[in-house]
Amino acid sequence: MTTNTGLKMSGKFTAVRQTSGTEDSTVKTFNAQFQVSSSNGYTFVGTLNHDLSSGYCTLNGTITKGKAAADVQGIGPAYNAG
Repeated sequence: MTTNTGLKMSGKFTAVRQTSGTEDSTVKTFNAQFQVSSSNGYTFVGTLNHDLSSGYCTLNGTITKGKAAADVQGIGPAYNAG
């Protein structure tokens, strides 16, 4: 993940849950929890929600460094891989 200020962070999805559709159908919505960090001490923990039916993908989380913390929110277009 790269922030709008150029900070590069790496990590993993800690959970991904399909919230609509079936295994044999196109996934329309899912919820993915993630945790990423940077080499200079920042940690970002949050959730990515994808909803193809609404057309939006939202990101909510908290970025921390030491005792400092800030909430982060973002929105963008949903992606149809089909």
